[in-house]
This record gives sequence, C-alpha cells and structure tokens, in this order.
Amino acid sequence: MNLQHWVAQGLRNSEIAARLGVHPSTITRRLRAQGLTNPRLQLTERRRRIQELHRAGFTTAEIAQSQGVSHEVVYKDLRRLTKANIGPGQTGKLA
Repeated sequence: MNLQHWVAQGLRNSEIAARLGVHPSTITRRLRAQGLTNPRLQLTERRRRIQELHRAGFTTAEIAQSQGVSHEVVYKDLRRLTKANIGPGQTGKLA
C-alpha cells in the first residue's frame, strides 16, 4: 500500500481509510510504521502546543514567536479550539 502517494494528494487519514476499507487509526499506524506523517495531523499537533502554551500564560505574540507562526495563526487556532470546546487531552473535529 503506497500511503505516501495519497498523503501527497492532500487526503485526510479518514479519506484514505475509507478508500481502503480500514479504520483511520490503521492509516495513522501504518504511516508511523513507514516513518511518515500526514501534514494535516501536524496542524492538530500545532494547535495542541499552542493551547498548552496559552494555558501556561504565554501571550499570543510569545506563542507565535516560539512556534514560528504569525500571531494571527495563534489567535485563529485558539479561537477554533474554543469554538470546538476542546480541552487538554481531548480530541474532536476542528473547523
């Protein structure tokens, strides 16, 4: 199975899983086993880090500088997390 090709096309793990008839977590495990990650998952990881820093009391400007993104990105990520009502250790779909 050539997952790299499907990831390069911009498909989410859930979309790849649906095409292959497997659970999305299976795709995640197979990507990790191949030493790959889906860039779409990195966005979620970035949001998680931003949320942790925000809860620790860092300003959006400080978070932006530490994460190498603009303060607008930090603001939007925090807003999406708040809208989705996602706390630490929780998962959910983000806008």
